[in-house]
Amino acid sequence: IKRIIVSTGYVSDAEFEAALEAEYDYDFLKGVDRDNPLEGYLFPDTYNISNTMSAEDMVDMMLRRFEEVFVQKYSDRAKKLGYSDDEIMILASIIECEAGSGNDRTKVSSVFHNRLNRPSTYPYLRSCATVQYVLGEKKPILSIEDTKIDSPYNTYIHKGLPIGPICNPGKAAIEAALYPADTDYLYFQSDSAGKIYYATTLQEHEAIKQKIQ
Repeated sequence: IKRIIVSTGYVSDAEFEAALEAEYDYDFLKGVDRDNPLEGYLFPDTYNISNTMSAEDMVDMMLRRFEEVFVQKYSDRAKKLGYSDDEIMILASIIECEAGSGNDRTKVSSVFHNRLNRPSTYPYLRSCATVQYVLGEKKPILSIEDTKIDSPYNTYIHKGLPIGPICNPGKAAIEAALYPADTDYLYFQSDSAGKIYYATTLQEHEAIKQKIQ
C-alpha cells in the first residue's frame, strides 16, 4: 500500500511511515497495545486519493472504512464466541493469508476454531502464515529452523493466537472468522497449486503431506 501511494508523488515514504506511527481516535484501537497497532485495521478496498490529502488523511480513510465495515453484529458475534474484536481480527488475518477462496475460508477457520476450543490437546495453531510474517517472505515449505523462530507471532512455539494481525483482512475473512464451517477438521495443508486438503487426525494429515510434498 505504501509503495503504491508513494509512487503517486502525493506523499513521501517518510510521511507515510510517520502517519502509520500517528495516533487515531477510534474505539476499535483503544486497548490495542503493540508496536504496530494499525496492522489489521487498514481495510483493503478501492480508495480515491488526491494531492490535497496528507498521509494521515489517507491512513484515516482506511481506518474509517474499517469502522464502517465492522458493524455491531460482528462485535456481538465475537462476544458470543468468547473473543474480543481484536482477537477476531487476528484470526481473520491468518485466515486471509492461509485460504485462497471463499469456500476454503470458512473451512480453514473451522480448523483454527476447533484447535482454539481444545487448548489442552491442540495448544498451538501451527500456522505457516504466522511464521512467514516473521520471515517477511512466503516460503513454499518452512524448515524446522523457521518454525523455531522466537517471535510472539510464531504460532508453532506460542500457544493460541499470535500477538496481533499478520495482514489487513477483508470482509470475507472477517466473516469466516466469525462464522466458521461446522467441521471436525484439525489439520490442513495446501499443495503447490494452492489446493487445500483437510484432515481430522494427525495420521491422515501426514499421509496427505507425503502425497502432495
